[in-house]
Amino acid sequence: MKMMPAKSKKQIVYLPSVLDSVRMIAKRGLTDKEICTYFDIPETLFAKWLKAYPSFRDALNEGRTDADAKVVDALHKSAIGHKTKVTTTSIVEKNGKKIKRTRINEQLIAPNVEAQKFWLTNRDKVNWKNRQSSEANIQAAVIVAERKELIDGIFTELMSNPKLVESITSAKN
Repeated sequence: MKMMPAKSKKQIVYLPSVLDSVRMIAKRGLTDKEICTYFDIPETLFAKWLKAYPSFRDALNEGRTDADAKVVDALHKSAIGHKTKVTTTSIVEKNGKKIKRTRINEQLIAPNVEAQKFWLTNRDKVNWKNRQSSEANIQAAVIVAERKELIDGIFTELMSNPKLVESITSAKN
């Protein structure tokens, strides 16, 4: 059920009873415009309420701060890895009776490289800037081409010398 501010014939009246709803929907990441739609109020009135009612502004900020903190915590956990408990339930038969067996195991969730990159490029931009150097890309392409040429030469030499292939094959066995 949507909690909306009371409407009079001339204006929409601010009611402190909406603070819990404001906090709740702010936690969901709604924008100011979406909150206005939720409460069916114009954006200009929303802006006035933010200025006129510190409790309204505080409820909005608390909801957003809580949500942001949870996301930061989840991102950090993902970046460094963590342990979690996994519960598995199985039915086993023992002496003709079915027995429910529940096991709780600790599972290690490996660190996520993408989360690490995201964290570092946003928290330490100077040292972890996401940059692409065309010079480095050219050098890598030259190295790849040189190695390919070397490998192609070795392969050609092997294919032209059946005795060499045979000696390599027999040395493996």
